[in-house]
Amino acid sequence: GIGTDSPYTDAQLHISKVNAGGDNSLRIQNASTATGTTTSLKFTNTTSDYDHISLTADRDRNLIFRTSNDAVETMRITGDGYVGIGTTAPLSPLDVEASDANQRVIRISHPTSPTAAAGYFGYASDGTNDNGVVNLGVQYSSTYYDVINIKRSTRNVGIGTSSPNKQLTLSNPSNTSVLNLNRSNAASADDGYGTIE
Repeated sequence: GIGTDSPYTDAQLHISKVNAGGDNSLRIQNASTATGTTTSLKFTNTTSDYDHISLTADRDRNLIFRTSNDAVETMRITGDGYVGIGTTAPLSPLDVEASDANQRVIRISHPTSPTAAAGYFGYASDGTNDNGVVNLGVQYSSTYYDVINIKRSTRNVGIGTSSPNKQLTLSNPSNTSVLNLNRSNAASADDGYGTIE
């Protein structure tokens, strides 16, 4: 115990200071000003360098999170407040970079039934180029469905197709209606302006 004669029993080190209205801090400093200098805090359960989590600060005011070993960077917060996941140079307040081609990048789920239900944002091939399509989709009953696909090279939007050849392309492989025009006060779903098949 430092600053206390009753250290918390579950802690190997307990630092205590009465500082009403102020801040209690633990400061770890590397006094070197050389390029590449960092200061790290590591959490580990073994003596292996391949089984730990580290929190590192560098001279450019980046806060870097690493897992498994020091070569694997998981996330960083830059001095400008940008968060990068999968990238060491985030260009937006939140910048997420996929680890492979044609991947789902962000998945948003909920804790209630139906299970395995979510929405997601990711990339897919346009048939020629990897990551040629940005897609927005849903997961339902453990199956992923691409709903809206935007071809990056043309900015064409596809619904039901990952290869839209017009500004808006609708495709339905089940041979049913692809577009229903309805009015808000319609008596039924079929009581509208018409459908396009």
